[in-house]
Amino acid sequence: MIFGNATVSLEYSAINFDQLINNSDFSLIISLKEITAMEANKLLEGQESLRLAGSIYEFSAGAIDSANNLKEIKFNSSIKLSIPLSLSLYKEGAANGTLKAYFHDAANSTWEVVAGVYNSETNAIAFEASSFGKFALLEKVTEIAQSNRFKDIGAHWAANDIQYMADRGYINGATPDLFAPDSQVTRQNLLPC
Repeated sequence: MIFGNATVSLEYSAINFDQLINNSDFSLIISLKEITAMEANKLLEGQESLRLAGSIYEFSAGAIDSANNLKEIKFNSSIKLSIPLSLSLYKEGAANGTLKAYFHDAANSTWEVVAGVYNSETNAIAFEASSFGKFALLEKVTEIAQSNRFKDIGAHWAANDIQYMADRGYINGATPDLFAPDSQVTRQNLLPC
């Protein structure tokens, strides 16, 4: 099933139909929706070491009976999800493993890594989910900072500011190891926030 840019794959046996046996007439609803930017910002508060690479998706499912009562369903096995990379600049991080799929643990307000595999043909990270909730592709800022060491900013008056913004993923250099601090800023130097 395709939901916007993301996909869900599930086997018939993954759904626990025994819990719905008393309701002979029901509709199964599966939802994978992008959450708003405002909600995404709230979920990432206090998570300075992580950078969002695209959108956060909320995955849910339920059954509606003939009386319009909604019942959350449980799965017998994990469900396969696939989230595409929103921009080509994330391909390197996905390929080298610094960009990963995460699950939001609402009880602890933390993001937990889920096992996933990058597929360069579909330009997406596929993973298995064992529960409903919010999922996102995130990149650790500390891992980004390691790859953004610019050789040409050492004595420049803005070196600290340049490194600060690069460490947090706000800007790119002219090349992976050169920033060109006295050059004109282009759109390519700025990353989407």
